[in-house]
Amino acid sequence: TADDLIGLSEYFGIGKEISVKTSSGDIRIDGARAVDVLLETTSGEIELADVYNYVNIQAETVSGEIEAQNVLSCIGISFKTTSGDIEFEGIDSYLQMNLATTSGDIDGYINSKRYFSVYTSSGSVNVPANDGSGKLYHCSVTTVSGDINIRTPK
Repeated sequence: TADDLIGLSEYFGIGKEISVKTSSGDIRIDGARAVDVLLETTSGEIELADVYNYVNIQAETVSGEIEAQNVLSCIGISFKTTSGDIEFEGIDSYLQMNLATTSGDIDGYINSKRYFSVYTSSGSVNVPANDGSGKLYHCSVTTVSGDINIRTPK
């Protein structure tokens, strides 16, 4: 249950929630441990580095990039921007990932094999083939105007 997760997280020194919302300005989270992470900005970049959590990591900006390095989640990761790139290195979740931008590129390395659902209206797509080995681990990748380039372990 959620109470059990919170109890375990407190035992291991992990905070309950990180929530940052701003209308204008950059958000940077570095070295955080939490049950939930929610980051929102209307105009600004979001940067995450060495972030680990038990439930979900959500980062959303209307105008700005999202950059992530060494970001791990037990349940899910969701990065969304209207106008801006999504760049990442070493991200992973045990279940679902959602990477979406209306106008921008999506580029990076995911630590595990995934079953990809990919859509772009205008741009190139380079993702590993769906061979069935990562079917439980779904990753939805969407951009209306932009390139998609994702790498995973072979």
